[in-house]
Amino acid sequence: MTVFMTISLLIVILYLNGQKYLEHAREYRKNYTELQKLEFELKNIESDDVELFKNIYNRYCDLLDSSSNHISFDYYETVHGSSGEYRNRKWKNVRCKYYYNVIWRVLLKICVILLPVVLYWICGVL
Repeated sequence: MTVFMTISLLIVILYLNGQKYLEHAREYRKNYTELQKLEFELKNIESDDVELFKNIYNRYCDLLDSSSNHISFDYYETVHGSSGEYRNRKWKNVRCKYYYNVIWRVLLKICVILLPVVLYWICGVL
């Protein structure tokens, strides 16, 4: 029974992940290309050009926010870890979402750890 459930889950996950693969691949490539452009710009700027650094940082955050290869939490984490004007503008809009996601991830990790133990205990009792 366990093997059947495992194989069924594997098939469902593979099927769901394969949906719209070509479209996602194009989006990933576009995002990667834009990130490469930002990296090249960073390598070629003067170290005292603060405005350009801010511009690149804002564009990077926009890429995180607009790309499907990044989950929303990546954007929230970027805003949380940022400082200065960008954080002041964005933090009040994403603060609740950030903390909700942190709590959700902790609960999910606890469930992933406890679920096998609980299942083992239930199967051992039955």
